[in-house]
Amino acid sequence: MLTIKQTAPNSFKKSMNGLAKKQMPFAGAMALTRTAWDMKKKELDPALDEHLDRPTPFTKKAIRVQGATKAHLVAYVRVSPLQARYLRFQIRGGTRTPNKKALLLPVGQNVNKYGNMPRKAVGNLLKSPKVFSGVPHGRTQPGIYKRLGPKGRKQLKLMVSYEKKATYKKRFPFYSLAERQAKRSFNNNLLAAKREARR
Repeated sequence: MLTIKQTAPNSFKKSMNGLAKKQMPFAGAMALTRTAWDMKKKELDPALDEHLDRPTPFTKKAIRVQGATKAHLVAYVRVSPLQARYLRFQIRGGTRTPNKKALLLPVGQNVNKYGNMPRKAVGNLLKSPKVFSGVPHGRTQPGIYKRLGPKGRKQLKLMVSYEKKATYKKRFPFYSLAERQAKRSFNNNLLAAKREARR
């Protein structure tokens, strides 16, 4: 799971004495939770559109916040587990290997507005008598091919490529964006929370 943990600074904890020990944990929890939401709304959510190519509505729901409590002065900003399966490659880079036999990458196949193949695209392709799956004679690339030309035999067009792995570069600066916003927000959120705690 991709997680950022936002904790109260030591200077804040040392300031809790006397009456403050009763009020400051409330203020601290409120400040940490608001800061976590600032990290999500002001930086991470907008950055999904900025750094990723046409993220789907499902991807845009990836960022989650778990607020702090008076007993546990830690707030968390996380990428939900389902989205983390693929977003981790955008955040950390690395090589993705298939869960099954191969990764299916569109080549000559239509994609939707998010740049992905429709869910039933492969099945629909293979229904055509001019389409087959495998490695054609004289070629080395496995995939789904379509026969073109008269009687569908003169030319072959690669529609979907079967790949053993895909390598990704870091594209989504999840951690640095969140940390930058935390530095901007925490002190102001703490001052506001202290005022509310005193009231």
